[in-house]
Amino acid sequence: MKRYLHGMAVAVVLFSLISCSKSLYPVYVGGKVAYINSKGEEVVSPSYEKGDVFSDKMAIVSQDGKLGFINNKGQLVIPLSFDQAGPFHEGIAMVILDEKVGYIDKKGNYLVEPVYVRGGNFSEGRASVHSEEGKTFLIDTQGRVLKELPFEYLGEFRNGLALIIRDGLCGFMDKNGVVQIEPQFEYAGSFFDGLALIVKDGKGGYINKKGEVVISPRFSYSGDFSSGRALYVEEEKAGYIDKKGSVAISPQYSFAGNFSEKLAKVQIDDYMGFIDTKGVLVIPAEFDYGEDFRDGLALMVKDNLLVYIDRKGHIVWSAESGEEF
Repeated sequence: MKRYLHGMAVAVVLFSLISCSKSLYPVYVGGKVAYINSKGEEVVSPSYEKGDVFSDKMAIVSQDGKLGFINNKGQLVIPLSFDQAGPFHEGIAMVILDEKVGYIDKKGNYLVEPVYVRGGNFSEGRASVHSEEGKTFLIDTQGRVLKELPFEYLGEFRNGLALIIRDGLCGFMDKNGVVQIEPQFEYAGSFFDGLALIVKDGKGGYINKKGEVVISPRFSYSGDFSSGRALYVEEEKAGYIDKKGSVAISPQYSFAGNFSEKLAKVQIDDYMGFIDTKGVLVIPAEFDYGEDFRDGLALMVKDNLLVYIDRKGHIVWSAESGEEF
């Protein structure tokens, strides 16, 4: 399975999916994609060659090289008619037809006709698009061009600001296209928990929305904040800091991930488990590999089989031995 228009960390990974009222998760059954609920019960029968995560109560499905969308009842509500597609965000999805990017609503109607060569997902009512002439524009949900952007890159908006790259340096602009934090960093991440990762002189630190450095750049590697914790690496061991830059969980893991739903995956003696924000191992390290928790379940690999586990570490679904992914 692949995520359309997005990269994958591991080729065999299936994606969990989220809807507002209940969650469904994709699995392969007999070579077709089906969907289960949080109890591991099949609620959408296997019907398509490929399927992606649910976002905004919709999921991309694929058959014979064409993509469409199903709702969380498994009904095909937007026909299989696109060459590529992105997930719904804020009621809008990016689609590609004949190598041109456009945007549709949840009924499949075009809000923006497919005329652009590239585009980004909508976030906080804005998206960036790129024309054949090499120009980059900021558009709203009606497809109206708000501003031409003189940037090499525009990220998604978070807390009213989006990452920009100009002349190879990173900064941030607001939803009107006005630069609020001048490009000056070698690298920067989006704002999470009110802070954004920045890199100066090869070291990672953090700024607030005013552009003020609140945690001085001193980390050889660090990640985004979530649940008040950010991953960092010291002497090839991973640990976590708090929002004051103090060590919250000492570096002790050969591998660790960002916190998601207040749990983070960590590697202990070649196996993976999960810790809470205090560093307590709440799910034993007995998995070969795994993904973050999403809406209560995490996709893991155990004994060469894909499994879904709940927050207590209980297996709620397991692939059949010999099933291909």
